[in-house]
Amino acid sequence: MSEEKEFERHGVTLFNRQSVKTISDDVLQKVLHVTAAAYQELKQREGTLLSQLEEIEVTLIDDPAIARVHGEFFDDPTATDVITFDHGEILISVETAARQAKKFQSVFDKELALYAIHGLAHLSGYDDIDPTDRKIMHAAQDELLERLWKK
Repeated sequence: MSEEKEFERHGVTLFNRQSVKTISDDVLQKVLHVTAAAYQELKQREGTLLSQLEEIEVTLIDDPAIARVHGEFFDDPTATDVITFDHGEILISVETAARQAKKFQSVFDKELALYAIHGLAHLSGYDDIDPTDRKIMHAAQDELLERLWKK
């Protein structure tokens, strides 16, 4: 079992509460850096849930844990990539991120940051239910990720 880790930056706290994948402190810090920058930018969108939140918690968990939450709150007991709650809690499955990064030939830590930005985008008024809205949301989160990843 790996040690639980916690990092904080500019209103975002990142917790690593899984033990299935070893994630270096450098990777956690990079994900936190990008997530905190995205939070600071997206919370400027007035009238959104995110603009009203003082802090965000991003927690890295495994597939069984996210499947339990998915089943309890969304009546779907399968693993998913990210779950966002209106009170500012974002849960990310590291196992799903690793699979998706491999599938899309991406970098694991960048996939984690994408999921965190996806959660922040939901809190800042974006939606991905309707195909047109999904296209808008994905374009916005991809642009934000690419820009912030380079910093």
